[in-house]
Amino acid sequence: MKVLQINAVYEYSSTGRTTTELHQYLLSQGIDSYVAANNVNDSEHFIKLSSVWSMHLHSFLSHLTGKQGYFSYFSTKKLLRKMDKIKPNVVHLRVLHSNCINLSLLLKYLAQHNIPTVLTLHDCWYFTGHCCYFTDSGCSKWKYSCGNCIDIKKWNSSWFFDHSKSNLKDKEKLFSIIPKVAVIGVSDWVTAFIKDSILKDSYIIRRIYNWIDLSKFFPHPTDVRKNFNIEQDFVVLGVAQNWTLSKGIEDIKIVAMHRPNYKFILVGNVFKETQPLPQNIIMAGVTSSVGELADYYACADVFLNLSMRETFGKVTIEALACGTPVVAYNLSATSELVKRECGFLCKYKDYDSIIHGLDTIRNKGKKSYSEACVEFVTSNFDKYKLMNDYIQLYKELQ
Repeated sequence: MKVLQINAVYEYSSTGRTTTELHQYLLSQGIDSYVAANNVNDSEHFIKLSSVWSMHLHSFLSHLTGKQGYFSYFSTKKLLRKMDKIKPNVVHLRVLHSNCINLSLLLKYLAQHNIPTVLTLHDCWYFTGHCCYFTDSGCSKWKYSCGNCIDIKKWNSSWFFDHSKSNLKDKEKLFSIIPKVAVIGVSDWVTAFIKDSILKDSYIIRRIYNWIDLSKFFPHPTDVRKNFNIEQDFVVLGVAQNWTLSKGIEDIKIVAMHRPNYKFILVGNVFKETQPLPQNIIMAGVTSSVGELADYYACADVFLNLSMRETFGKVTIEALACGTPVVAYNLSATSELVKRECGFLCKYKDYDSIIHGLDTIRNKGKKSYSEACVEFVTSNFDKYKLMNDYIQLYKELQ
């Protein structure tokens, strides 16, 4: 069996690491695995999706027209020529709204060659006319017909035109011509939306959780506290690729101001617009090292996730795997990941509840939660079990 995964990135970020881990596991199981991504070079098992120049041009045209996934013609034709040689039995699509693919060319090719297609929903873009998430604005137009988009100036903003209605119609038509499409939600939360979307008639609809590598994320001693000179402090950790409003940066600032005796470590890119920060917030910067990230999780007394929406929330599971309890909003997929014995779920903007959760964990001690945290992750998010679920899915599509 030959499997081709297509994702914007390889190794980098949560989706890149998931792509990498599945690719390596497929090879170890005797399956011919291939990956197409922007940050790889052409080689035996890899296809470079798009050049930097092509991505910049795609980005410009997307902003100009309001149509993401309609350009990168030559890059996509090159990918299709590679696919002619590989002749994959299954193509697995992940994140493709990154100025790197001509979606129409790709999906028509999959239909013409009758290639079973797996669609993993790392966000909601595949069944909307523009946005990646509609929950922030409470929009439900994706269920029937987009248009007059509320978020047209947000994320991949369109400078002039609103083509969200035609974008959604195009996606509906393109996905409908592929004989076998398996749509996989990475949480119950996102999977539930499929039945009301343009993908509702797909061949298979299923939930397969994201996984984590338990050989890399586990309780262990670290030097992080020593390096920041906070060895005796109660440490609250937050992790995000970019600390935007939707990731809860302003809420974390409020909580930090109410608990000046706690130390808050933020891993990720903190924008100038969100500063200044309270003095008890430590900006650790961006890390691409899995080992360093695991050290941050393991050193913390509690992990704080105040994101407005998560399709899965891999950072939450990684923290739990390191024995660190979680305080989070009872929103989106996060509500599936934080059980009572592993931390606290709080109502949105309920700062008293958030602070109560932090204080309770401080009083009881991290060790009171660690065993339950690790057990929950081990039982539900082991990478080998979940990767085997994908292999079984590929076989079902044959």
